[in-house]
Amino acid sequence: MGFFWVGPTAPPRKRKKPLITMVQGYAREGACTLAFSGDMIIAADDADFGYPAVPNLAGPPGMHVWFLQRLIGRMKAAELIYTGEPITAVEAAAMGLITKVVPHDSLEKETLKLAEKIASMSPLAIQRTRQLLLAMEDMDFTEVPDVALKALSEAFSSEDSKEARLAFREKRRPKWSNK
Repeated sequence: MGFFWVGPTAPPRKRKKPLITMVQGYAREGACTLAFSGDMIIAADDADFGYPAVPNLAGPPGMHVWFLQRLIGRMKAAELIYTGEPITAVEAAAMGLITKVVPHDSLEKETLKLAEKIASMSPLAIQRTRQLLLAMEDMDFTEVPDVALKALSEAFSSEDSKEARLAFREKRRPKWSNK
């Protein structure tokens, strides 16, 4: 059996643009994995997350383990998966699983505000930064300086970087060309 992906998104490393996920109410098993595959996660204060499969004899959680332990480490992932105990949005934020907890009534507004802020930036800079974040996730620290220097060099020589510096001097918003 080959790798499959369930849901409306491509596998996380294949996406070119950041994904902001929004969570309200209960998220269990696959819903958690889908939410946690986002680059940033905004959750309502009534959200909670859980993996009840193991305690309910449904079997091992499969790919959920991969996402969870990469985000919070093996020990905390083991606790959540073995016990099946749900965690609140506030607890998830404290563990670094989600970006921000907002009141239920402002979830969509706050998520759109973040998306608009990111969308106003250079698409090229966002895309390259996302690639760098993902690449460095699995990189040995000794590789980081060369990769970071190369990324900076490419970024500073881009048309968008030149436009950003010019716009700053002229006290105006940049006009991104994605080049």
